[in-house]
Amino acid sequence: MKPCDLTHRTVVIKPLPAYGDWRDGFLDVVATAWDKVPPRLRRFAAWWIQPRVLVTLSAIAICFLGIGIHYYTVFSAEIDARLTRDVFDNSARIVASPINVNLGDQFSMEELASYLDAAGYSPSSGEEPAAQGSYSVGHGTIDVTPTAYGSSRLGLLPTRIEIDSRRRVSSLIELK
Repeated sequence: MKPCDLTHRTVVIKPLPAYGDWRDGFLDVVATAWDKVPPRLRRFAAWWIQPRVLVTLSAIAICFLGIGIHYYTVFSAEIDARLTRDVFDNSARIVASPINVNLGDQFSMEELASYLDAAGYSPSSGEEPAAQGSYSVGHGTIDVTPTAYGSSRLGLLPTRIEIDSRRRVSSLIELK
């Protein structure tokens, strides 16, 4: 390949317009482009930059941003709580419908304890309670204690379930 011979070429260098600042040149370019915009589109753009439209759109954007931040924090806390649990945790029943325990219902202590295990409660043994809460089994009683989140957000209260010798729920006592 032959090297370029620049001796026979003419290069014309035009001087830049004498602007005091780069912003002046930019504004001239924008003004030239704005002149080429169709009048209907200019009116539409002028409507969008009115203060009342901008304020309304800003308020809507702030609302969506606030709602998005709220749900981001709620769901990130739930995801973090689920990720800190055991990998083989049987939490499939957490989203299932809960059982109602009423006076006179027939349940054994083992049935209630296994349901609470499957629902994400852990037997209270001094360790950190599970994501849903903890329970303790006594002689004929089961004390169910939800987590602080379940108590404050979901309105769950600590409860003692007493079961008689015929395997029937004899009393439900709200613990304080």
